[in-house]
Amino acid sequence: MIRIITICFFLQTTYAFSQSNSADSSSTQLSDNFAVESRYDSLLTYAKQYIGIKYKYQGTTKNGFDCSGFVQHVFAHYNKKLPHASTAQALIGEEIQLKNLQKGDLVFFKGRSLKSKKVGHVGIVMEANNGHFKMIHASVHKGVTIDYFPEGEYYKKRYLTARRISFE
Repeated sequence: MIRIITICFFLQTTYAFSQSNSADSSSTQLSDNFAVESRYDSLLTYAKQYIGIKYKYQGTTKNGFDCSGFVQHVFAHYNKKLPHASTAQALIGEEIQLKNLQKGDLVFFKGRSLKSKKVGHVGIVMEANNGHFKMIHASVHKGVTIDYFPEGEYYKKRYLTARRISFE
């Protein structure tokens, strides 16, 4: 009889402990999601301070950015090292479908030639909604600027892929 009571007590304690850990896990997950969301908000706020900075081939500073140099610079501010080439950046992180984009994701496009299948441009998603997004990037003609996708044909015809860069 004592054995049965002991086993029942053990099972109840184990169940209560697992429920407690499950709740802790959920709140930790919510807290982690909030931290990630806040980090991307902060990243985008940091990126926006460079709006209007001129385009500079191979530029990685406030004296001028190319597209991948801008992305590299912004992520480096948050201790995330990325290569300078957009082709190399397109190989990092998790591939994301267009409809699943979130703020902070990187979006990649062909360069100026529509015939090319190679990555030639990158931007950072600021807002996304089912395949439509707002991005900040360094444009050859406008410098660091914000554009909307799929408004206009230029980026729509050139879209290749998107990647999510983890901060973990």
